[in-house]
Amino acid sequence: MKKLIVSGLVILGVLVSGFGFHYANAAGNVGDTSFTFVFGESEHTASREKLDSTSAYIRASSIGGGSYITSWVALNNGTDISRGNHYQVPKNKDVFMKNWAYEEYGKHVLIRLEGRKIAGTSTFAASGVWSPDSVGGP
Repeated sequence: MKKLIVSGLVILGVLVSGFGFHYANAAGNVGDTSFTFVFGESEHTASREKLDSTSAYIRASSIGGGSYITSWVALNNGTDISRGNHYQVPKNKDVFMKNWAYEEYGKHVLIRLEGRKIAGTSTFAASGVWSPDSVGGP
């Protein structure tokens, strides 16, 4: 009986420490940085380091002349690293964007967000906040 209890405690300890490691591994670069897209002039954010495998995060607080924009994750040089996952970003909604920068290039890779207005709209600018890593979302 004593062996069974000790074995159970060892298994429980391994499980708990595994969860702690997973959480620590997901603690990334989550601080918000402001962005402004001016369509036709500046259509990407400044680059930031990606520190974990979580989704990037964007929240547009202002969209001038439209109801949403399209955004995706790119490497520092503009290479799309989202595998075709481009997202509609409406005003005042958290959007979590899948990407494979960390998985393919490792910790500390520089990423940025690209933005485009929706074709046929009069959207001229958008602004808000973003982070390369997130604490929620997919």
